[in-house]
Amino acid sequence: MTTAIIVAAGSSSRMKTNISKQLIELDGIPVIIRTINVFEFLSEIDSVLIVTRKCDIEIIKKLVSEHNIKKVSAVIEGGSTRQESVFLGLSHLNSGNDDIVLIHDGARPFVSASHIKEIISELRSGSSKAAAIGVPVKDTIKQTNERGYIKNTPDRSKLVSIQTPQGFRYGIIMEAHKKARELNLSVTDDCAVIEALTSEPVKVITGDYNNIKITTPEDIILGEAIIAKIQNNT
Repeated sequence: MTTAIIVAAGSSSRMKTNISKQLIELDGIPVIIRTINVFEFLSEIDSVLIVTRKCDIEIIKKLVSEHNIKKVSAVIEGGSTRQESVFLGLSHLNSGNDDIVLIHDGARPFVSASHIKEIISELRSGSSKAAAIGVPVKDTIKQTNERGYIKNTPDRSKLVSIQTPQGFRYGIIMEAHKKARELNLSVTDDCAVIEALTSEPVKVITGDYNNIKITTPEDIILGEAIIAKIQNNT
């Protein structure tokens, strides 16, 4: 069984609008529907679970119905942080330890189906129990001290910007999230839970720069440009 958990419970504060960023339309289609559809049309995906804000549950259920989406098994309420929302999503599943779960940001509608397949293939092969999409960092990164002065410059050739989906065997990611809650450990992504609380290495699958997260008004402009580019190439 392979399940995709789509996390769409953010406050959208940086979007400067009262509308959830996942509900904003790109070329007439809500971001969340564009995101779900990538997984909907993949035969490798058995089901999709949506974790969102309480106020958006019925809206998303209605959109799922209107767009004739079949793989969404449930739309549930998330938590006050992304980490808590992921834990609630994992806890909702009736998955076995060896089942595969992909955790994806609801505001990343341009993820490539081929990269999702690569993550699933990596996990199914037994080569890894954890894998994520990432792209090489373009800019030079500086680490600063507490006073704001540059402390050092990491080797850019060894840095990647991690995206989603991030994929795992269910048993290892569920156990890691449980431990994180017990230890009150706060993380910003699911790979970090694995890194901090297990000895399991995380495989990075090289993705692409189109897999942006719609977070600010400028991202809407970029998203529309990506759609136009895709349409022109088909």
